Amino acid sequence: MAIGLTQSSPFNDGNQLPGYTQGAQNANPLSPINRQPTTTNYLQKVSLPDFSSGGPIEQPTRFVPVKHPNKNVTFDNLSIEFLVDENLENWRELYDWMRTIYLVDDYKNFESETSTHFTEGSILLLNSAMNVNKEIRFHNLLPISLSGIDFDSTDTDLSPRIATATFAFDFYEFL
Repeated sequence: MAIGLTQSSPFNDGNQLPGYTQGAQNANPLSPINRQPTTTNYLQKVSLPDFSSGGPIEQPTRFVPVKHPNKNVTFDNLSIEFLVDENLENWRELYDWMRTIYLVDDYKNFESETSTHFTEGSILLLNSAMNVNKEIRFHNLLPISLSGIDFDSTDTDLSPRIATATFAFDFYEFL
């Protein structure tokens, strides 16, 4: 009977995640080291944003107003919860990106080329065989908020640090 992680990964030899589960193959199966994630996909939760038209346009008549579709639509913001890695690299990537968009200290960090403020992003929906079943592509994503991270030295459990990033965007489509 093998103890520890046995899934292979393109990032290691299949025994552990780099920097996370070193020694897991020799550890007690119930130890905290064996409760670590077996993937380097840090995405925890994402909700498809609301899509609305703002209500119909009403044309007055002698009786009941006739309703017509509104040509304007709105999308709520995209919020993504993710695990923060131990070196804060994924959180800092978003932080550094936002510092180039918004004036934090002075103009020196501000990126005046506005095309670098936006990006495309996708949510990939997998089927039961872990193959991509659907892709939802977001156009002109712009980060608008990044949650802080709580550091608590009194926490005795191995609680992962979770952050939330919120993005504005123009529209999304199913591919």
